Amino acid sequence: MDGAVREVVQPDEKVVFLTEARGLSFWEQWVLGWRRAVVLTDSRAILLQLDAGRRPRPHHRQMAYGAIAQIKQNGSSKVEVEMRGGDTVELRGIRRSDRTFVTDWLRSGAK
Repeated sequence: MDGAVREVVQPDEKVVFLTEARGLSFWEQWVLGWRRAVVLTDSRAILLQLDAGRRPRPHHRQMAYGAIAQIKQNGSSKVEVEMRGGDTVELRGIRRSDRTFVTDWLRSGAK
């Protein structure tokens, strides 16, 4: 994973936090075993797609903190990130201990 994170993080960025989440379709999660790694840097959030062996796939998504409109967290393990352009990114299955940090960090970056 370390090499995959280095490939998507800019030289002047600092990685603040790294955790694992689900956020793909049910089919991708159940049949293929794919998950996402959530990489929080000092300037953006990066979602890396992981295969069943937790190896990074070539697909990733990034969210600049300034493009985040709102963060919602329900009682379960779901965090919804609403973007200013209207897109919504769902992150599910983040460990409770990590979820609080991720939610707080995204909220602070979105302001």
